[in-house]
Amino acid sequence: MATKKRQQKLPEEKQIGRKKPRNLEKENVETKIDDDETLLKRLDNVFMVKHPPELLNFWRHAVKLNPENPLDAFSELDSLALVGPFLLLAAAHSERHTKNTKNDATATADEDAQQQNHLLLGSRFATDLPEMETLLVHRCGRFCYWRDVPEEMPNILVHVAAGGGEGHDHQHFPTMTICGERDLFAALQFVLNKLAGTGTATTAKAKKQQSNNTGTTTTSNSGKDRSVKSEQKLAHLFPDNFDMSTYGTDFLQMLKKRRAKESLGMPFHGIGIKVPVNNKGIGYRPLSDDAKENAQLKRNIETMGTTDNEEKKAELKEKFYQMYSWVQFANDEMDFGMGLEFGHDLFMSNYACFDGMAKSVLMTSYELLGRKQFATLLEKHMEVRRHEKTV
Repeated sequence: MATKKRQQKLPEEKQIGRKKPRNLEKENVETKIDDDETLLKRLDNVFMVKHPPELLNFWRHAVKLNPENPLDAFSELDSLALVGPFLLLAAAHSERHTKNTKNDATATADEDAQQQNHLLLGSRFATDLPEMETLLVHRCGRFCYWRDVPEEMPNILVHVAAGGGEGHDHQHFPTMTICGERDLFAALQFVLNKLAGTGTATTAKAKKQQSNNTGTTTTSNSGKDRSVKSEQKLAHLFPDNFDMSTYGTDFLQMLKKRRAKESLGMPFHGIGIKVPVNNKGIGYRPLSDDAKENAQLKRNIETMGTTDNEEKKAELKEKFYQMYSWVQFANDEMDFGMGLEFGHDLFMSNYACFDGMAKSVLMTSYELLGRKQFATLLEKHMEVRRHEKTV
């Protein structure tokens, strides 16, 4: 009878055993969602802008590739490193694995504020507008999220080319290129294409399989062949099912056309600006009437930043103060976009002689546009903009 009872209980025990993993799986999913929300809130609070879940997806892949040092998980791709918000995620990752929260518990308010300022400003470059958040750096440039409004998710992912041997912080009017939206794997694809030239692209899983084959395929196009070989060699940096044709030329052209349609003005960085304009056209007036006049403005900025001729400086100062007064008139008439565009141009010139005017114009523009987080970020950044970088 005892055997019979055990046999009767056996299915019941099996049923209980099957239910438990499902409950645990559900709890794990809920815990992951809670963790994601907590991390994103921490990022938003420290960096004063909204962050997308795609950032965490990219981070988890970096941790998978290099659990010990995820910030350098992609270093074999043109020495690419994760910076900015990833420094906070790396600290959280380290805390979770070491179970050491003593420093956080005993930190003073001043120390906590210093740490937050280091996270906020430590990875910013001299030509990082408040709209920009640097995420990845490599030998040939850096990648930034671009947000037009701090409370909104990033609009686009941009690449800022390095200035030859001068480095990022000594550039004037750096070249910026739209290379994606929120998915940072687009940045990896961008670097890969730049290094190897564009070629036939398939999924990362297929590239891994091809790289394991001993046979080779001949091609008359040596550039295309190098591209395929580079993709094969570095395919392990991508998720298995990542389609390397996702961020191809057609997609990037679509992004550029969409941005051109949605944005206003001719700022020198080429990304445009976005400000609200009502049905009467109030909200923006152009800084320059045409491309020729815009090019002259750029030349004047460059001359002012480089000339030693005091007479020429005095002549140009008068022109810039006149433009400054035009911006003030535009603000009085609620055309806030003019000041934003002018401020962007002065800031991106990266000449120290324009720091004061750039800050004044942009602070006013951000306040009038209700983008107060950008004003706060600009003020903090300008305090250390000319300091030697430590990160």
